[in-house]
Amino acid sequence: MTELQQIRSPVQSLPPDDFFWLIKRIGADDALAVLQKASTEQWQYLLDLEIWAKDVLDAQKTMAWIDRLRRADAARLAAWAFEEQSVLVSLALLRKTEIIFKEEEDEWDVPPGYFTLDGSFYIKTRDSSEAQLVEDFLRVLAGTDYSSYRALLLQLASVSPAETEEELY
Repeated sequence: MTELQQIRSPVQSLPPDDFFWLIKRIGADDALAVLQKASTEQWQYLLDLEIWAKDVLDAQKTMAWIDRLRRADAARLAAWAFEEQSVLVSLALLRKTEIIFKEEEDEWDVPPGYFTLDGSFYIKTRDSSEAQLVEDFLRVLAGTDYSSYRALLLQLASVSPAETEEELY
């Protein structure tokens, strides 16, 4: 057993509901070390309880939790987002951002307030107070796996928010 596995096993051995209550007791923003040691199954349970208001996804809470998970373990968050949570990430991005795709040969002025990480996708948050949070998250995704990052943003055009939300719930 590696040292990291030994460190993680006490947290990961908690049942998901106990893990949830531990995070609530510590406080979400003070629990980054515990979130880092948690399993993705515990993350999922936590998000299932925290980001839904009845049967509607709360995009603001979703992005806040994504940011906490990013600060706790950015590489694992990116892998988890691409492998298991692309639908959730897509829905949150659709709710919180406007994304414009610009082909290389297109010549046009980018509207104010948009940023780009690659010169193709221009992103603007609907709430300027969340701009840095969204940009930091997208930087982690792009830095971890650029092809998956592009694929995620490209597929946003085909996502139906209502159907996706129902599927996730």
